[in-house]
Amino acid sequence: MAEARTWTEAIKPKTFPWRRVLLSPYFWLALPVAWVIVAYIIYPFTSLIYTSITSRTGEALTLAHYLLFVDIKSTYFLAFLRSLRVAVVVVSLTTMLGIGLAFLFTRFDFPGRNVMYSMAVMPLVLPGFVAAYAYLMLYGRFGIVTRLWNLIATGELGQASIYLDRYSGVVTVQTVAYLPFMFLTISAVMARLDPAMEEAALSLGASRWRIFFKVILPLLAPGIAAGAILVFSSSMADFGTPLFMEYEAFTVSIFKAKIANETNISAAMSVILTLASLAALYVVRTYLEQREYASLGRGSTRPPRKLQGWRRAAAMSVAALTLIVMLLPLGMIIVMSFTDVQHWSVRELLPPYFHIEHYFSLFKGTLFRALRNSLTFATLATLMAVVYGTVVAYLLTRRRFVGQRILDALVTSPYVIPGTVVGVAYIIAFNRRSPFSLGTIWVATPVIIIAALFMRRSAYVIRSVVASFQQMDASVEEAALSLGASWTYAFRRITVPMILPGLVAGGLLCFVTGVAELSTSILLYTSATQTIPITIYQLVYNSSIGQASALGIVQVLVVLTSLIIINRTVGIRSLQL
Repeated sequence: MAEARTWTEAIKPKTFPWRRVLLSPYFWLALPVAWVIVAYIIYPFTSLIYTSITSRTGEALTLAHYLLFVDIKSTYFLAFLRSLRVAVVVVSLTTMLGIGLAFLFTRFDFPGRNVMYSMAVMPLVLPGFVAAYAYLMLYGRFGIVTRLWNLIATGELGQASIYLDRYSGVVTVQTVAYLPFMFLTISAVMARLDPAMEEAALSLGASRWRIFFKVILPLLAPGIAAGAILVFSSSMADFGTPLFMEYEAFTVSIFKAKIANETNISAAMSVILTLASLAALYVVRTYLEQREYASLGRGSTRPPRKLQGWRRAAAMSVAALTLIVMLLPLGMIIVMSFTDVQHWSVRELLPPYFHIEHYFSLFKGTLFRALRNSLTFATLATLMAVVYGTVVAYLLTRRRFVGQRILDALVTSPYVIPGTVVGVAYIIAFNRRSPFSLGTIWVATPVIIIAALFMRRSAYVIRSVVASFQQMDASVEEAALSLGASWTYAFRRITVPMILPGLVAGGLLCFVTGVAELSTSILLYTSATQTIPITIYQLVYNSSIGQASALGIVQVLVVLTSLIIINRTVGIRSLQL
């Protein structure tokens, strides 16, 4: 018989099982994740907020920097309104075009449909500054397309009367650039719609238009909302396009304030821009959580309807025309890379001569260093993101713990936060020695760029690997553990091979966006750490358009190669954007 415990022993609290915790592999996985979150998310943005409410000398707390924004006549408030107007217009345009294209590519089958679908993501690979310049060369006051239109209308190949200005240029470039976000997300939802819903509505006498607005459109709400938040956040965070178009957007105002050494003001405006992006994300998520979409994914999916006759010709024409408009800037960049734009007269429709000297210049001097830096920084950041993202995804999907939703929000928040804000936050945080910078100063070193790229783009890996874990039955790992395999052996031999497609897709997305990153690195670079986008920016402003275009084509090839690998491994349709 067990010995009776005294009353003091009975009320004595249980000791914490430290031994069991220390022997758990999950503890040793969670520990470095917690360090990364505190060091490279919480600490930089806490420093940003603190700087935004301190005086310029740092001696007192003040809200004066925020009052600059509250004034409706201030430069910053007007710049915010301009960015907001552009974002709303771009979201509206991409939504209408995305629904139309998604309907065309998912409901109908016509020659070249699969190839055209894959090519629809091409605008994502275009480098910002060169793409903006290509649009001006096509649709500007002396653009090829606008001059051709003027020739048809007036018989003269001269200055066009209708052309892209600053505002319309930013809207046009962003609409084409971000249309793939909306198109891919809406297509993914539309492909899973149950045709029984529409057939039931038809049998009850509803017209096609009524079915679209009352049945299809509400069921597309998750895809539209997901695409809208991506487009809205990307538009508000866009830095390169408005800077090149000389459109005073909010990100440009923040950049100019930081360059003018108004760190406190730029910090305050960065906080406001971050709050705007997070507020948009919160509104969309709240909207989705309050609605039910139980009919999605049930029943059989609708096979694409084969078109014949004039309908097939019309579908092919619409798809081809859309892709031509989207891909024409890429063709313009290729043309500019083989010529000297400054010798191209406005009276000449095509360049007077072509050469390949700009491509030879890529293998020497500043251009070669930019290529090497971009590939090195993006590769290191991707390797870090793959390890970190896999661990985070494993914890989010294989463990249940208090604060799980907070962890999910924290690890993905850097993706939603604009790159300009991340750049300002990292400058403030790592311009002094701290335990988080290992006792060194990171500003003006490659480390700060790699850290910023890693933190901003790791969300791609996390979301892709989370999706892979959710499709994988946890009982497979449990069976291996029950048969005597160690946790590390089961993870290495069973788990990793099963999540490898998502890991590849997320890692490649992290890499390609790291190569093309401008808004963060333009605040962090030095002459020794210039990357491809920064060098393109400098070349464009120095009127070296040929070299900038050649460097842009190299960037396109790097990104395009990665997208081809993604398409061959997991498919373009499965991207977790």
